[in-house]
Amino acid sequence: MPTQQRVCYFPHICILNFMEPLISFNQTSNSELEEVEASLPSNNLEMFFLLDLSNNQLSNEILASLSTLKALKMLNLSYNKLPGKIPASLSDLQNIEGLDLSHNKLSGPIPIAFTKLQQLTTLDVSNNQLTSRILTRGQMNTMADANIYANNSWLCGFQIRVSCHEDLPLAPC
Repeated sequence: MPTQQRVCYFPHICILNFMEPLISFNQTSNSELEEVEASLPSNNLEMFFLLDLSNNQLSNEILASLSTLKALKMLNLSYNKLPGKIPASLSDLQNIEGLDLSHNKLSGPIPIAFTKLQQLTTLDVSNNQLTSRILTRGQMNTMADANIYANNSWLCGFQIRVSCHEDLPLAPC
């Protein structure tokens, strides 16, 4: 059994470190993403494999600095109130295998830079306010399950069987 270290920075958010890289935040709280980011230890960020900030009522835009977690394999920001666009800098998470941004207030396009995420096998952007044509290049071509795009009224593409207008561009880089 791995040695467990528990470090709490907020009353309801803790880092669980099993001496094998693991980080998990999960508790309903009114904490803000900036506070969480500030609480992360600045050393050894390359060791974190899992960051789960789901169900925390986070309401600030997604911070581009999350892309500094280079070894991250799973990022879960679902069931919050995150507004704004999905930062293209999340495509810097070259080891990411799972990304859950569902059930937020995200708007705009899915960044075209996501086509660089070669390890991505699980994506969920459902229940947001995303717009534009769904990406079909790179690993995004394998993300064909309509459920992962559900309830985004302005998305279009073969994945959800909604035709796109020819003049509708892909997301900018």
